[in-house]
Amino acid sequence: MTNAEEILQAMSILVKEHGKKVFSRKDIRDQIGVDQDIWLSRYTAIFQGMRVDHPGGAPPVGKRYEGVFKRLSHGKYTLTDYGKKLIGLENNDNWLPDNTKHSNNQERLQKMNKAKRIGIILLIALLMGFIFEFCIVL
Repeated sequence: MTNAEEILQAMSILVKEHGKKVFSRKDIRDQIGVDQDIWLSRYTAIFQGMRVDHPGGAPPVGKRYEGVFKRLSHGKYTLTDYGKKLIGLENNDNWLPDNTKHSNNQERLQKMNKAKRIGIILLIALLMGFIFEFCIVL
């Protein structure tokens, strides 16, 4: 069995038998039964290559295993429609849990808060520049 097949089988068990719609790498790793060192050296790149939204640089996993799941938020993944078909699930509109929308909003809020912090820092720097200029004029 290839590593991609093991990952797919672990996802299938997590989804079908344990009812997990959202899973983590650790969930998959624990289901396969390997420690973190083995996961990092043998499975993590394959896992990346199986994502529909992988950031690039992942090794080819074969057409059958490409685009099986997608990232929802940091460390959280779910099956794509293709992934559901691959493990024998019917396409279900209620697949994604309600908190998926919340986690996406949470990421957006974090980005907005970061932008606000940067804006405040720039404003403070601008004010300090005006104060400095004012002091020089006096």
